[in-house]
Amino acid sequence: MYAVSVVSSICLLAVVLVTQLQSARAVPGKFRSMSPLRNKWLPDSEAEEDLLKVMTLADCEGRCVKHKTCTGYSYSESYSRCLLYKIKPGTPPVKNTGYHIYIKMFTEAEGYYIYDTGYIRLMKKRMSAAKATQNCTDQGGSLVAVRTKKLNDLLYKLLVKQNIWNAYIGLSDAEEEGVWKWPDGGKLGFQNWDWKGEWGRKDLNCAVITNGFEEAPWKQFECKRPNYYFCQIPMF
Repeated sequence: MYAVSVVSSICLLAVVLVTQLQSARAVPGKFRSMSPLRNKWLPDSEAEEDLLKVMTLADCEGRCVKHKTCTGYSYSESYSRCLLYKIKPGTPPVKNTGYHIYIKMFTEAEGYYIYDTGYIRLMKKRMSAAKATQNCTDQGGSLVAVRTKKLNDLLYKLLVKQNIWNAYIGLSDAEEEGVWKWPDGGKLGFQNWDWKGEWGRKDLNCAVITNGFEEAPWKQFECKRPNYYFCQIPMF
């Protein structure tokens, strides 16, 4: 009798542990669709799980939350079909009328600030430009490319909020002196240099954005010097 009781207790404990493990692996969060994700899906080959006869959008989202690797899903009300994905940044959605993709949204409380269809993160562990670049890449993104005043204003607000004087942006003339480029190789359009960016300093091949003034001007900076930095991470 005692042995049966012990076995029952062990079985119950195992069930509890499995339940807790499944819960820990689930990816809860706010899921959202947007214009670039409407009437789109990721093909069957990208799906972690393909569920037919899922009757509602809420049911599909619930399945994603409980799934151990799901970070997004596509749902068709017409076909009552739900596909769960582990969405990787850079995966292009494919047009498919009637399906909409929903992705897990990170929050500002987690340090993610939405800009267009991506996130901006102010990273508060100081690194050299090379290490900062690698860390942004490891997150599926790059050092931020500040191509608009709107984005420049957002970065300024984040610097002020965190009481940080300056941070790396993804601008460098390391390849060719005086030719400043963004991480994707694009040249300057919008620019916001302090002193017009012409310092004549060949040893300063990186750039930072500063919070000294509301215009948040950029300054040249020594690439090996550890500093805060901004990552720009696509949602999909």
